[in-house]
Amino acid sequence: MALTQSLRLVPLLTVISLISGAAPVANVQVPTMKGYPAVGAPPLVKVLARGGTPRIPLRYVMPVGQKSSLQLQISGSMVTKLGALYEPQPMPTLNMTVNVEVTGVAPNGDISCDLAIVDLTMDAIGDVNPANATLQRIIAAVKASKATARVSNRGVANTTFLIEPPLEAVVAQWTSSLEHLWTPLPEEAVGVGARWEVRQATKTMGGLTAAFYPTVFRRTEYEIVSIDGSTLSLRMKSEEIGPPQIARTPLSSTEMNVEKLAGASIGAVTLDLVTLAPFSEITSTTATSGFFDNPNLKGAPATFYGRAKVAIVPSRATRSPDALTDLRSLRGIKTVNLGGSFNSTVGPDRVCYPRPADDGRGTRAGVSIALGGLLQAATVVLKAGEIDVAPSTDFLNIDAQVWDGPSCKATITLELNRGRGAATPVKLPNGGVVTSFLPTPVIWRRTFELSGAPAGFSARVVDRFSRDVREFVEDVARARRSKPPEF
Repeated sequence: MALTQSLRLVPLLTVISLISGAAPVANVQVPTMKGYPAVGAPPLVKVLARGGTPRIPLRYVMPVGQKSSLQLQISGSMVTKLGALYEPQPMPTLNMTVNVEVTGVAPNGDISCDLAIVDLTMDAIGDVNPANATLQRIIAAVKASKATARVSNRGVANTTFLIEPPLEAVVAQWTSSLEHLWTPLPEEAVGVGARWEVRQATKTMGGLTAAFYPTVFRRTEYEIVSIDGSTLSLRMKSEEIGPPQIARTPLSSTEMNVEKLAGASIGAVTLDLVTLAPFSEITSTTATSGFFDNPNLKGAPATFYGRAKVAIVPSRATRSPDALTDLRSLRGIKTVNLGGSFNSTVGPDRVCYPRPADDGRGTRAGVSIALGGLLQAATVVLKAGEIDVAPSTDFLNIDAQVWDGPSCKATITLELNRGRGAATPVKLPNGGVVTSFLPTPVIWRRTFELSGAPAGFSARVVDRFSRDVREFVEDVARARRSKPPEF
């Protein structure tokens, strides 16, 4: 095979590695590094600064049966220097949908869950054609594979993938990609401004080393920017080092003698500790240099420069069937009139929203408590998104329906009516007349249902509700950025 032909195989191998996180044919020797765990061992977590007060222990807590859907998008580019050749190589954007379901929670807080890839697509770009027979086989294998994971309440995951032969060697280490859905958290209680480091060893570089998988030692530092209930906003940065070693591609006998590998990443992560659906966007760069030990490329010096962006967001497919978004009508919103529905109900007992036994308001006391917490949470999120809460003709309304019992259940709806409807005179019992306004059509709506044990139920409702308010803020911001022709 000519040198140029070998070079042009790199993008295809890279794409396959991005999809599968494929494991290498065994390296000649697996290197180790002082201060880092071995490949496959749990990461080492160390607090660097505890942050301000109040300080709280950070733990994932979620009920059995919770379902999440995540969208992963991977995009990037690569430049290859091979001998005298220098060639930029575009990489296709990959879109992956992963469903996660909590199947059990152990007494120590460990969370068991099932994971499944329900969709996987890529762009055709350069020499990469999604219709390629090899790619189609791997895509089908990845989509058919299942995984079970046991995640500690501090975010340390142990994942087992169920893969049918003969492609288990190609997709076996895809599990390492899923483990990055969880951020390892410190043992100690921490506050805003806290920093901690996570040290780990891995054999996958996400395709940035042209489908060669050297052992890499990664140190990642996280910093808490804000804490809002169960939601954490984090900054992260990482550095990667690969010592001299021999690595192979899983798709051929080609070996690369890696002389030096260095990489860095920066990004932002938003965690909601009551769900397995993070928001994150991380940009990575790597540089790998060495030479090939191959009959066609014997001794050819090679350097690969890679850049990739990985974004993870909760899938919009998780919206309720009656979800509604009219982006055109959301343009221009700066202020909303926030309120609670008079039809809200909490009761009949005092279990899910505890209140004094001598409170004469009955179920209305529960409504006041429930809506009070939701209104306060919505106000905080809206103002953080530069949407004011004040008298306005744009009405953002909360309807809360909560049923008491051994297992509490809540159905919460958030919807926006924009503009004042037609004026209608209404005659009062005392003979007076006031002007009322007919409701306008709903242009944005989200509804969710939540159930679980009474302990901490109200806090879980508020945390889940805050996600919908954040989505409203994001949609308003998206509408502001969009020009009319894009609608």
